[in-house]
Amino acid sequence: MNDLFEEVQEVLSTSPGEYEERVERQVEFLRRECDTGALHNPEPTVGLEMELYCVDRKGRLARIPYGLFDRVGIAKELGLHNAEVNTDYALLDEEGFRAQFRELSERLWRAEEVFSESGLRLVSDGMWVIPPAEGSEEYLGATDEVEGIVIASNAAELPRYHSISNVILERTGGSIRVEVPGFSGRFQTILPEALTTSIQPHHQVPDPADFPLHFNYSIRLLGPMLALSTNSPFLPSDLYAEDVDPREVAYHELRIQLFEQSINTEDDYRDRKVRVPDDLHSPDDVFEQIRADETIVPMLAKERGEMYEDSFFEFNMKRGTFWRWTRPVIGGETRTEANLRLEFRPLPSQPTLRDTVGLQALFSGALLGLVGEDHPLVEQDWSVARDNFYAAAEGSLDAEQRWIDREGDEVRTNDEMYGELFDLAESGLRTRSVSEGFFDQFLSPLKLRVEEGVTPSVWRVRRTVKHLHSGEGPREAMEAAQRDYLAMQEGRLFDGSFADCIRQGI
Repeated sequence: MNDLFEEVQEVLSTSPGEYEERVERQVEFLRRECDTGALHNPEPTVGLEMELYCVDRKGRLARIPYGLFDRVGIAKELGLHNAEVNTDYALLDEEGFRAQFRELSERLWRAEEVFSESGLRLVSDGMWVIPPAEGSEEYLGATDEVEGIVIASNAAELPRYHSISNVILERTGGSIRVEVPGFSGRFQTILPEALTTSIQPHHQVPDPADFPLHFNYSIRLLGPMLALSTNSPFLPSDLYAEDVDPREVAYHELRIQLFEQSINTEDDYRDRKVRVPDDLHSPDDVFEQIRADETIVPMLAKERGEMYEDSFFEFNMKRGTFWRWTRPVIGGETRTEANLRLEFRPLPSQPTLRDTVGLQALFSGALLGLVGEDHPLVEQDWSVARDNFYAAAEGSLDAEQRWIDREGDEVRTNDEMYGELFDLAESGLRTRSVSEGFFDQFLSPLKLRVEEGVTPSVWRVRRTVKHLHSGEGPREAMEAAQRDYLAMQEGRLFDGSFADCIRQGI
């Protein structure tokens, strides 16, 4: 622990001037790389980040023993209960998506075997509901402090996370306020962010000149994609009052509010770190928006690695705190593999792997279809796209979404919007030789959500209400519905889809 305090102290004492000078030089380097074609690629690729949390045999949140990470090839995340799986990049075609599915299956199957030996399991979900043994406030609020540096006891020992937390803590006057339906409280670190788990599809754009158009379309997809995928309607049960009415506090994607409130300190929306990004107008804006973004921690490379992306380490550290709900990523192990891609960040982790890869394919397919048709959706006012996003977070498929159709008319019904969205995605994927069989397996289960008006969050709220009607108290009903979710996932994570539950009325 002493080493961690010293490393955090070193980061916090870094000269901002030297850091910003390095970022400026690296921005100029990346501009030249873009101009000379280093970021061009012959074909689009896809990748995925998938976050999970750990529970014990009773379904309670549990810490992951460090020794398990190396045994199963998964990465640490912010909380001691968190893990992340990152897929290898694959061509954007049917075999590429199926390779993503196989890789997730193989890694999580191995994790299931290893974790079960310790009475643990990993869960794919938007937020945990059954608290750890000591209680949620105790778990999230536990800290150690040395010479004014505060360390979250249940966060991974990663200096960057704790440095960010201390900077934000200083800006907020010593505590971070979380205020959502049914709960208001303060925490001494940003660990409440670790309540949330998500999937982040990556979509690589072959020609950087086309990146702004893809990026601006992705902003207009934030609301529709989130409404289709919501999966975190409740906080951990013990954060609510005992007499809470779950129907009154359900907010279908609480992840969005929690992450924004854990990080943002500014009143003006356009000044906030976590938000819907501004439109891009040229490839240069990719670098300029990140360069101009406020620095949180000026973390310097102690030594340069040999990978291509190590040559702009400081820029990448700054991009890492460019917490927009869709954002650019520049990377590659070698210059030959250098690329510019979209990281789409609003989606919660899903009940099954088929749902996960289905959303990944829907997103990439929709981008291909929109760009291929020169679709007028890109002309939708930015503020409308922003409002769609937050409406989706609150209301899921019941939220009113405003969409511009192929004829340039605004439509506001799910049938019209999602009918066109899925059509665009399928037409885009066909240009990459994706078959009707793939659509049936991976996209049709998502269509059923729209047809029946049921997303994972809607299902969980309904299950909670069912348990209430059976005589259970509000907190107990939330936890019972969560155990229903865990049981549903246990039988379907690898081989089924959430649509099975909808069809069977589970």
